[in-house]
Amino acid sequence: MLEEIVDYIKGICLRHKAVKAFYYKEWIDVNHQNNSPYLQVVFENDWYCQWLRTEDVFTATVNIDVLAFVTKDYPPLKAHSDTFDVVNQILAYIDNDDTYKGIMSIWDYSIMSLSKVTDDNAYGQRLTLELRVPVPVSLCDNSDNFNDEPYTPAPDHKITVNDKEVGDLDINVITLTRDGVKC
Repeated sequence: MLEEIVDYIKGICLRHKAVKAFYYKEWIDVNHQNNSPYLQVVFENDWYCQWLRTEDVFTATVNIDVLAFVTKDYPPLKAHSDTFDVVNQILAYIDNDDTYKGIMSIWDYSIMSLSKVTDDNAYGQRLTLELRVPVPVSLCDNSDNFNDEPYTPAPDHKITVNDKEVGDLDINVITLTRDGVKC
C-alpha cells in the first residue's frame, strides 16, 4: 500500500509543469517534459501511520517538500509563492482525482514554509499530508500470515572437540558461561 501511495503522488508531481524532479530516498525521477530548473519535490521517508479508533479510520501521514532554488533572478519571496501555489495545486489534484476515489482521500494537511533547507539555498513549502487509507490488515485472513504451531527456539547444541579428529592443530578449548552457568 505505501509503495502505491508514493507512486501515485510521484505521478501527480511529475505531471505538474513546474516540477523538474521527484526524490524518494536514493531514487530520483526527472521530468524531461518541462524546462523549469527551479522546483523539485522531496518525498520524505518518515511515514507515520495510525488507526483512529474513535473514527474507525486508518491514516498514513507523509512529509512532502516542494523546493525552489533561489538565484539573483529568482528571489526567496517568489520561491515561497511559487512552491505554495504548487502545493495547493497538488492537493486540489489529489482531492478531485477519481483514481482512488472511495479508497484513499485527504484526511488532513498542513503547510509550513521552509527557508535555506539545503546547501543549495533552497526555499519552499513542507506539506504534511494525512491520507485516509484502507486498513492494511484484513481480519478475515490475517491468521493465514502466522504459523499454527507456537514458536519454539532451536535447541542449543553442545559442541565437543575430539583431539583425534583435530590432528596437528593447536586448539585451546575454552569454557563458555551463560548467565553464570558453565555450558
